[in-house]
Amino acid sequence: MLIARLTQWAFYDTKNPQYLLSVGDVFYNSERYDDALKAYEYADKRLPGQAVVREKIALAKAHRKEEKLVRKEDL
Repeated sequence: MLIARLTQWAFYDTKNPQYLLSVGDVFYNSERYDDALKAYEYADKRLPGQAVVREKIALAKAHRKEEKLVRKEDL
């Protein structure tokens, strides 16, 4: 429900990336790194060059890469 509400707010408030960051944080904390990365990248498009957004993108990419390595090892 929270994700749906935040996504709806992000859709209507196209100037404020905070809703997208919040959606990304929910996904990130749920270990859904691909979805988190998408939300953070959309936030970066709305307000490019923000250090906080770039850091969140870097963290999501790092966790996603780590997750893929673990999957390869499990095969």
